Amino acid sequence: MMRELAVLFGACFFSLCILAQNSTEPVSIEGRVVNALTGQPLRNVNLTLSLLPSGGGTVGARPPQNVSVVSDSQGNFKFENLVPGRYSLSAEKTGYLQQQYGSRLGQPGPGTPLTVGPGETTKDLEFKLTPQGVISGKVLNEDGEPLSRVAIQVFRQAAYFRSSMNRMGGNLMGTSTNDIGQFLIGNLPAGKYILRADLGGRGGSFGSVRVQSARGESTQAYVATFYPNTLDPDSALPITVSAGEEISGIEIWLQKGRIYAVRGRVLGTANDDSGRIQVSLEPQKRTPTTFSSGVGTIAVKPDGSFEFASVVPGSYFLTAVHFPGNSGGPMQALGRVPISVVNADVDDVVLQLAVPVQIDFAGKIEVEGNENARITGSVLLQPAAPLGFFGSGAPPARIQNDGTFKFERVPPAKYYINVLPLPEGAYLKQVRAGPADVLETGLDLSEPGSAPKLEILIGSKPATVEGIVRGDDKPWPGASVTLLPEPPSPDLLRRLLRTSVSGQDGRFTLKGIAPGKYRLIAWEEAVSLADLDPEELKPYESYLVEIKVDEGERRQVELNLAKPQP
Repeated sequence: MMRELAVLFGACFFSLCILAQNSTEPVSIEGRVVNALTGQPLRNVNLTLSLLPSGGGTVGARPPQNVSVVSDSQGNFKFENLVPGRYSLSAEKTGYLQQQYGSRLGQPGPGTPLTVGPGETTKDLEFKLTPQGVISGKVLNEDGEPLSRVAIQVFRQAAYFRSSMNRMGGNLMGTSTNDIGQFLIGNLPAGKYILRADLGGRGGSFGSVRVQSARGESTQAYVATFYPNTLDPDSALPITVSAGEEISGIEIWLQKGRIYAVRGRVLGTANDDSGRIQVSLEPQKRTPTTFSSGVGTIAVKPDGSFEFASVVPGSYFLTAVHFPGNSGGPMQALGRVPISVVNADVDDVVLQLAVPVQIDFAGKIEVEGNENARITGSVLLQPAAPLGFFGSGAPPARIQNDGTFKFERVPPAKYYINVLPLPEGAYLKQVRAGPADVLETGLDLSEPGSAPKLEILIGSKPATVEGIVRGDDKPWPGASVTLLPEPPSPDLLRRLLRTSVSGQDGRFTLKGIAPGKYRLIAWEEAVSLADLDPEELKPYESYLVEIKVDEGERRQVELNLAKPQP
């Protein structure tokens, strides 16, 4: 009897082991890397596989787990002993774009996620890696002579919104002309590009001349110039680059423009004589191309005076900040004034420093229906209006084990509240400041005594939106799906905007959605809508799908891929 029980126990134990093994049975992904233009296999390509969060969205994502391999002489690669799940696959090789699997000719975007179930092997993937586009040329002065040490910045015109431009990142931001005035910009996907040349700190003195006009005397100097020879970004000539194309012989003729000085004095410094005061000059309206000559930060002289010597016409903010002590501690005083530079120097600007009322306040976060649930992450204050020099206004407040959090030394302003990251099955439901719910209206800290204790409630029954994207009458993998709150106001976009990417079968999932009204749209490439002007969406009305979701609802949607407007 004991023997039979032992055999039966052993059989059961073996069966349980097999079930446990099958539930975590490793998977593999393999394929080949080829040149997207010629189809030739590529060797020595570095490929990285990243495990994605299961939710399909961009909020509350856990850090990916990465593993890398290198393609062999035939372009083959293989990832083995992986856990089942959703993955993103990227590749890079000198002379080619750093690219996500599934992106078309290296266009910006997250690519196509790969989903592999337990025990599955994904074979015969073909990763089409696109050769980089290149723009090269030189910068010349008005006499056709080359100029060295000129900073070159490149902006990509968005495929969907012609009026918007995205600044290209990476090494492109540091490109400058060499000793003979030449420049080279690589790592460009297919698209249209705007080039901007600027002498930077040399612009206010290098090549400057005094000019006498009916309005008086002024200075002309080299200022930021857009290809081929204009000071206005809207008049710049786009350069069209095809996939892998090398365009040479581009000439930017650096222009001279009128520049003016901005002078003033800082009053009301703090009692700490060892402190330092800095003044910043920044455009009132920021766009990717608003990097005007003379803009920056300078130290105030011992007598409290300051001068920006080479400022192009425009509207600016002047901001002064006092940092106490030689150690550079937190700012303690500020002053800010708007100015306009039109056709003359701006003199006698007075910045009155005043010690602001910096606010400390605390709060607690709870999960609806589960007072003992623990939320990790941070509470964020997002300024309703730009704070300029002060950035976000306050660092995120870490949520403690008991759900409490505390903000210290917050500049007076109006803020919207957010919590990141949130668990997959949760959403921000309520933010109470005293008797009022300030989730949608914002928390106004502009007045003394305006910071009651915050009580944040996390909803435990979010909605889920899932569906399929179709393009050319077939499921479309790698589409960038955007969920927009309705109406798409800036504060709602900051809190409720969600994105996902369609998989190999064209399907997508968005989780953690707060109840409300939304519109969905699918793009062929990633589109930045954080600062969306609703008017820009009008040409795409036919692609937008309106939905309303209730708490805990699971909604199915079918989207047609939006096409760029001609």
